[in-house]
Amino acid sequence: MAGASSYNIYGRGFKEDKLINSSNTNSFTDSGTYFEDDEKRPLESPTALTTYSFKLPADFIYLSIPTLEEFYNEETLEEGTHYEVVNSRELLFDADVPTTLNLDSNLKTSSFLGESFICLSPRIQHFYLPIFGVKDLPEFLREECYEPPIEGYGALSLKDKALAKAKHLKFFTWAYSTTLRKGPSMADLLKGWSLAKGYPFSYEKGTVTNKTSTTITIEGEETIEYKLLGNSSDLIVGDEVNAFDILITGAQVKDYISHEADITLLASEEEEPRLIIQLISTASNLTPSPEVVQAFKISAIPAGLTVKE
Repeated sequence: MAGASSYNIYGRGFKEDKLINSSNTNSFTDSGTYFEDDEKRPLESPTALTTYSFKLPADFIYLSIPTLEEFYNEETLEEGTHYEVVNSRELLFDADVPTTLNLDSNLKTSSFLGESFICLSPRIQHFYLPIFGVKDLPEFLREECYEPPIEGYGALSLKDKALAKAKHLKFFTWAYSTTLRKGPSMADLLKGWSLAKGYPFSYEKGTVTNKTSTTITIEGEETIEYKLLGNSSDLIVGDEVNAFDILITGAQVKDYISHEADITLLASEEEEPRLIIQLISTASNLTPSPEVVQAFKISAIPAGLTVKE
């Protein structure tokens, strides 16, 4: 390069490119002695790992398969160490399987027995979630939609997270379908909108026994501490809640008469502005499914009602 007086020469080292020399001449000879130790020398062979993927029975959506027992060699394989569930329908083995299993031969023909797997109920995955607007269930799960708003969820083991996720989706399905089956009252439309948007809700009937700035505890058949996700709640200690009650504020109904300044009027050149009622959502830190929200807007909203996110 015209005007350059020196050059830096880089070589591929362990996990990074390494500066191996600076030169002020037009030639450079790599003697292989520029790295401090063998670990940091330029790599001499491809580093891509051979992986083995196996299809799981397609009738199920697998959230977790905690352990597998290898039938012939009696090896125990663990999820997260020896394999992982990919796209809810495949097992992906890696190079850390026990050494007694030959990756190139035995693994392809071995029989594995799962002591337990955590799956979504067939009714949820084949009926309810599709009518809620979910078209791609593995993608829906990868997006981590409707994460359990349960205190301590993030610290759970892989298996317990999957159990908590399956439990939450079960109650979400019950809550959402029950609400949508009711008549289109404003209260039910507001509740359905809140559920579609991912608001925390009570799994069961109970009593508020504790409330902090970040959580609310409800005691029913079991005691559950729900996260408020950074939002406020009008509930206080001693309040009774029903199953599927919304636990935070942030969703409200506004109409053109009472909130004229807040309503965006829908009008054409030929018509006068008509009566508009809007469902407003201002809660934050939620994990809704865009597909479920869009399906609610299309199928559940009667004429004259709009939603504002």
